[in-house]
Formats: sequence, C-alpha cells, structure tokens
Amino acid sequence: MTTLLSRDQSVGLLFAAETTAGNQRTVLFTSDTGLFPLERDCEEPSPDTAGPELWQSYPQADGKPLSPDLMVVHIGSVKDSELKMDLGAEPHEACYPNHLGIIGAARMIVQCRPRLAVVSEFGRR
Repeated sequence: MTTLLSRDQSVGLLFAAETTAGNQRTVLFTSDTGLFPLERDCEEPSPDTAGPELWQSYPQADGKPLSPDLMVVHIGSVKDSELKMDLGAEPHEACYPNHLGIIGAARMIVQCRPRLAVVSEFGRR
C-alpha cells in the first residue's frame, strides 16, 4: 500500500482488494486532480503539460494499461472554453489545475477503460 500526502497537490486514490474468490478488484478515485500534475515552485497553480498525463501515473500490471473495476471521475469545474473547444484539440490545450473538467474526465475514462465509470461533481465557473 502506498500513502501519499500533499500540501499543494491534489491526490487521486487507487484501491486494490482481493475478493474471497481470489480475484483482485480495483477502485480509482481521481479526486480534484488535473489531467497533468502542477508545476512546482509557481506562484499561481499551473498544469505541467510537459509531464505525463494523470492516467499514466497509476500502476499498471504486466505492461497493460490500468483498467479499474470502478472509476469515480471528479470533473470539478467546467469552463465555457471547454464547451467551445475544437474536438481535435490536444489534451494540454484544455486542461487546468486541480480539476479534470469535461475533456480531462473523458480522456481519463478513455485511457483507463474502467468496467464502470461514475462521473462526480459537475461544477461551473
């Protein structure tokens, strides 16, 4: 088990448990994470789009992409600019700190391919 604490970064949580039948089940909560980690040592929180996307940070088994049984994706705020964005835009063009937004949440679901995804908190700025 890994424990992560942060004063200035949001932390997503991945739980893995073994069932009585011996199967492993995984649950992923994205919490208030953004699609990219935050840049370090900045006055204003800003996504570090040069780093890996959030989904790449979770452990992967046998070189296969993470595919949790249940994924709770926290959208957070929705910006007007996301609703007007070209669908062919790169993910880093749509991201912002500490929230996935609509585009980041969709990207997380597509990349992680959970068996079941639950979308939480539809905020608006």
